[in-house]
Amino acid sequence: PTKTILASVAKQRFNYLMLELILTDKLNLNEKSNIFNVTRKTLSLDLEDLKKFLLKKDLYLESIPWKGIFLKGDFSNKAHLSIEFILKILLEKEINNFATENYKLTELYYQHIPYEIENSINEFVKSIFLKFNISIGTHIFNSFLASCIFCYLKKEENIVDNLKDSLLFNEITIVPKKYTEYFNSKEFIEKYPFFKNNNLFLSRALTRLSPEFLNLKLKNNTYFNQITEFIENKLEFQFSENSKLYLIQLLGIAKFKYEYQINHFSSSFNNLY
Repeated sequence: PTKTILASVAKQRFNYLMLELILTDKLNLNEKSNIFNVTRKTLSLDLEDLKKFLLKKDLYLESIPWKGIFLKGDFSNKAHLSIEFILKILLEKEINNFATENYKLTELYYQHIPYEIENSINEFVKSIFLKFNISIGTHIFNSFLASCIFCYLKKEENIVDNLKDSLLFNEITIVPKKYTEYFNSKEFIEKYPFFKNNNLFLSRALTRLSPEFLNLKLKNNTYFNQITEFIENKLEFQFSENSKLYLIQLLGIAKFKYEYQINHFSSSFNNLY
């Protein structure tokens, strides 16, 4: 039991440090000793765990004397990590509504994403899926919500320009005109001014959730094709196109849950409304 408790507390510190990096691109360990009531040595061990995780994302930390520890690496990799980690936070918050033991994480989250802003973005995402009649489930809904929150955090920047030739979007050749028209509309910009620099990013993020894009991803992804072919050969049957789409979403969710140590959340793809 003691080991389990220690592991849980260490995970809370890891999540807090990672979230601060996502939100601010930097860390200041001096104040963290007081926040978590731990020694600098313990925080140093936390930092090593953080570095190992970031290395898998092609990112690293740079310590600058008297200024802090900064997240370094390609902006595209930072964007990937940010959206995925915000998604992790959203899914876990949905399960336990920021449990009491995570109050430090709650404070940090709402310090940078005020409740009224989060609520506004949440309502916006609901309206978008209804407007364009997109069938969704928990994971897809929160994936787009995470992208929107990332847009809010980077509201002063143009995300697409910074991404350049990022793998985040290079598979997308056509963005539906109805998306670009709406996200460029006066109605949209007046209602959500913090998205005005990143309407193209939102259009592409929404396109990534469409069945057409998933079909394209399936056709061009050797890894997914190898898995489906292996299963078909072993069990002597063929997937339908819809079943393949369902399978690659499940594989993507499984990979995400493994990387971010998420134990529970609904993987449903049913329409929420």
